[in-house]
Order: sequence, then C-alpha cells, then structure tokens
Amino acid sequence: MGIGKRIAADRSRAGTFGIIGRRKTAKSPVGHASQAVLSSDEKIQSDPKGNLRVESHEIRGGRLLKRVLRQDGKRLATDFGTAPKRGTTPAELHALADQRYLQTQDLPEAPTGRASVAIADLFSGLGALTLGAMEAARVVGVHGKLVLAADNEPAPLEVLRKTLAVGELEAREIDLATALRPTSGKRTKAETDLIGRYPEDLDILVAGPPVKAIHV
Repeated sequence: MGIGKRIAADRSRAGTFGIIGRRKTAKSPVGHASQAVLSSDEKIQSDPKGNLRVESHEIRGGRLLKRVLRQDGKRLATDFGTAPKRGTTPAELHALADQRYLQTQDLPEAPTGRASVAIADLFSGLGALTLGAMEAARVVGVHGKLVLAADNEPAPLEVLRKTLAVGELEAREIDLATALRPTSGKRTKAETDLIGRYPEDLDILVAGPPVKAIHV
C-alpha cells in the first residue's frame, strides 16, 4: 500500500522520494546506490586552490560517482547511476547525486561488524537529518544506528518508521515543547523519558525545531 493512502491527511509532507517511506517513484536512472572502497594509491583530486577534496562528484565510465576521502587515505565511491548528458558542473553533479540518493528504493549498504554511532533526531519530521547523519557515518566506514526520533506529528513519524525500518520505541510521538521546556538546570523526568537515563551514550544529536514555535 502506498503511503499516500495511509497518510492522506499529510500528503504534502509525505513526499514522493524513493527511500522516504519507500514510496514507488517514476523510473529513476538508479535503483539503488552501490559502493566500492578505492585503493589508497589512487590519485586524489584537489580544488583549484590546491586544497584536498574530501568529497567530490565526478563522471567516470559514464557513471555518476560520489567519492569521499577517509582518514585511512582511501576513498569510498558511491555509484549513483548513469551520468547526465547536461549539467555537469560540480554543483550540478552534487545536486543530482543528492536527488538520486532520495530516489533510490533502498539505502546504500551500511558497514557491518564495525564501530557504530548512536543517533538521536529531535523534531525529526520525515527523518531527513537522520538520513544525512547515517550517510555521513556510512561513507567513513561507521554504522549509524537511530536510537531516537521524536516529533509531535504522527504522519511524518509513520513515514520515518517505514523508511528506516524502526518501531515506535525508536520513533516516538512526543510533545517536545513540553519535554524540552527550560528549567533551572536539573534534569526533568520528561527529559529523562525522552533521551534516556544515560544521554552520554548518544554520539550524534540532530534537531530541526520550527523556529517560530519553539527555541531550544
């Protein structure tokens, strides 16, 4: 069943991207994003000023690749499908790779058996910030694990659960305006219930509060 039927009241926020709710889209040049770790002796590009490029978007062999430099000197290349015939500036390739990432039906394969990072996302909505944190972790060889996504709107949370295959324990409907109300400094029960008793276990906290409604 498409998510449009499940959350018709929030169709505009549900979106039409592939991994966002796994909703079927029009045929895309890429069904899924594949990856490969390149050897450390490969020539690494620099920008016009001679600065090392940590991330680059390039066309190689007729394919659109995103290449990220790791700390071990190797580059991770993610294949985003057939290269475009037009719009081949670095900025245009970057935008196209981002678009195709969202249009894939499956997330790129995450590292297994390695270090992991715990991610919490407040005012999560559909989970776009979580996807960004998980993708950043993936390209440096770390597994990103969502331990908490909180929002007060059920429809976007349902999309997030479908996208990231998590349940109501991780993706919670919470009134964050109440849970994060300023106090004298002592941790409140609402904060403990939200973050957990051991917030130091969190590695990454992202948040996108509505500016006019609440300030954290």
